[in-house]
Amino acid sequence: MAGVFEGLADYLESVGTDRAQLATALIYPAFVAAVSLLVCGILMVNVAPEIAAMFAVTGANCRPSRSSSWG
Repeated sequence: MAGVFEGLADYLESVGTDRAQLATALIYPAFVAAVSLLVCGILMVNVAPEIAAMFAVTGANCRPSRSSSWG
């Protein structure tokens, strides 16, 4: 019986260690994803309206995206 509990304790320790390593391994990708979303948001709020204003001032039409011209 003691052997079973010892094996269970070893298994639970390894699961805890694996879970901690997985959480540590996911910190960097989550940080990169959050920063990239922040940068995209800033670009859409600040830069995109300026580009649209430049097109409006020149009177040029914005070309539709290629994905909309495919269908």
